[in-house]
Amino acid sequence: MSDGPQDDPAELLKGLTVDGRRPEQPVLLDERGRPLETWRENYPYERRMRRREYEQEKRILQIELLKLQRWVRESGQRLVVLCEGRD
Repeated sequence: MSDGPQDDPAELLKGLTVDGRRPEQPVLLDERGRPLETWRENYPYERRMRRREYEQEKRILQIELLKLQRWVRESGQRLVVLCEGRD
């Protein structure tokens, strides 16, 4: 186990600040005040979806899930659902 600065959370956050002018979308800033693209961490896509686009896509997927739930209830079938992804 290492005790170096890379393992100390306080050291990792040192010098970072948050721009909270838009509370619904706070931005993490580096020591020089430049925005850090934290959303890109382990993000598998080239660009981030706009909120409106995300909500539209989510609605379509939720409708499909409801259709599946209805089919399961009406048919009496059983199934296993495996979900993978981000929170």
